[in-house]
Amino acid sequence: MVFAVITAAYFLIFLRILNLVFSKMGISILLDILFIACAIAAFMLSVVLADLTEKKLRAHYKNSDV
Repeated sequence: MVFAVITAAYFLIFLRILNLVFSKMGISILLDILFIACAIAAFMLSVVLADLTEKKLRAHYKNSDV
């Protein structure tokens, strides 16, 4: 559950950045394909970052007295 929430948070951040970058450009089919490719790469990156974040959180709370 935590993994899915962290992944979604990272993915939304990356999509916001992609939207800011691609909104300044014109409209063409190549830009749409590039946006989709970047969104897929952003999803893969968000999964990796969420995995690392979850491991760090588990290690932190495993070693603490909380």
